[in-house]
Amino acid sequence: MLKGAEMKKRFLLMLVWGWIGLAATWINAQTVPETLLPKTILNELINEVSGAVPTHHLIELGGYARDRQPAEYQGTYFESQYVLDRLQEYGVPGTQI
Repeated sequence: MLKGAEMKKRFLLMLVWGWIGLAATWINAQTVPETLLPKTILNELINEVSGAVPTHHLIELGGYARDRQPAEYQGTYFESQYVLDRLQEYGVPGTQI
């Protein structure tokens, strides 16, 4: 069995360590990461990295049933025109079919 003084010492030690643990948790929870980029640019990056845009490109270029008009068979196919339009949209110089 522990004596009164020993028990108090252990209790105070546990109390101090508990407060240190709570303080460390509180400090970590309070820090908000600051960025050098504006929120609009961050949102654009998140949208690009999230995979939504590449997934949309894959869906558009994928082989799902689409009603091709007769004019498409005379000129440029939809997929080729889609890639050309995206390249020009992204500013790739010298794009042509």
